[in-house]
Amino acid sequence: LHGRKYRCAMDPTPATLAESLAEARARTRALFDAFGAALPGWDARYAPEIDPPLWLFGHLAWREELWIARNPRRLQGAPGEARAAACLPHADARYDPAQVAPTRRWHVDLPGPDGTLRYLARV
Repeated sequence: LHGRKYRCAMDPTPATLAESLAEARARTRALFDAFGAALPGWDARYAPEIDPPLWLFGHLAWREELWIARNPRRLQGAPGEARAAACLPHADARYDPAQVAPTRRWHVDLPGPDGTLRYLARV
């Protein structure tokens, strides 16, 4: 962001893709740390028009896992294949926006900050 050009889009090699993913992961971790510092205990005020911060970070990990790790035939272009189970128990029920309406996301039993960070690191 902030005026940076992503080399991956200009030079889509495995190395530049890996570099871009590592940079994105570093930015995600920095944002996670900033939210943790700004919200002691991750105690955010309920606002139905936004998602809770811990849910957003868990959803990010869930989305990555869904499209990359849980899609065993992604390289063969088989989008309709059954996906593997999530590495975090009940991840689909917690983070799939098709299963969890926006106002309900504030009331889902989520892992705490440490568990969410472990989920992000695992995927």
